[in-house]
Amino acid sequence: MTILEAIEISIGYRGHQVIENASLKLDQGQFVSLIGPNGAGKTTLLNALGGQLRIQTGDIQFEGKSIANWSADRRARAGIGRSFQAVHLFPNLTTEQNIQLAVQAKRRLRLHHLLGKVDQEVTAATRQILNEIGLLHVARVAAKALSHGDKRKLELAMLLSLQPRVLLLDEPTAGMSMTETPMMLKLIAQLKATGHYAILLVEHKIDMVMQLSDRIVVLHQGHILAQGTPSEVMNDQEVTNAYLGGHYEGIT
Repeated sequence: MTILEAIEISIGYRGHQVIENASLKLDQGQFVSLIGPNGAGKTTLLNALGGQLRIQTGDIQFEGKSIANWSADRRARAGIGRSFQAVHLFPNLTTEQNIQLAVQAKRRLRLHHLLGKVDQEVTAATRQILNEIGLLHVARVAAKALSHGDKRKLELAMLLSLQPRVLLLDEPTAGMSMTETPMMLKLIAQLKATGHYAILLVEHKIDMVMQLSDRIVVLHQGHILAQGTPSEVMNDQEVTNAYLGGHYEGIT
């Protein structure tokens, strides 16, 4: 079942067309990667899906309903979760408090509870997420004191606290070290394995894309150049010429 779909959407700035007539869809439980060279429009497309940018033409549908005019907050409440290249956290709050805030936001509880009495439901949900993401050991550490890898994990934990159905992940391993990246890869693979989420990943690490993806969408100069299984896309000559530079030519 298709849960999120972009239908021939276009976005431009000051007369420059960044995205032109782009269409893609995400099915429940499906993992799709969006790849392309720098400047191809990948983050712009994610921003359009997440509600951070308005489209000029076309439509965006969530569960068959048009959401093109919905705000980012409304989309998030409906179940569309969005991460960013730059980590978005509350730096002076602890890891645990950051997650509590996200859990409370989902339950529409008053924010003053964050630093006061937290009910048992919020506490239980927070501890479960800390355990699942592997952050229990830094639960009481201020977010600003975390390693970059743990900050990335905390952002993902906060996203999951909102109980999304769709995850839009914009380079979740950006800035991570060679030892941190495999941990994030494992986490994302575990999320995929649950089948609970439709996931759209923007990532430059092609090995990671190949390992995780059910489908790959290639964006080039604002246009969808190719879509298909990893094997189909990596053996597409247009993709090889425009983006991959021959590194994956002939992969089956």
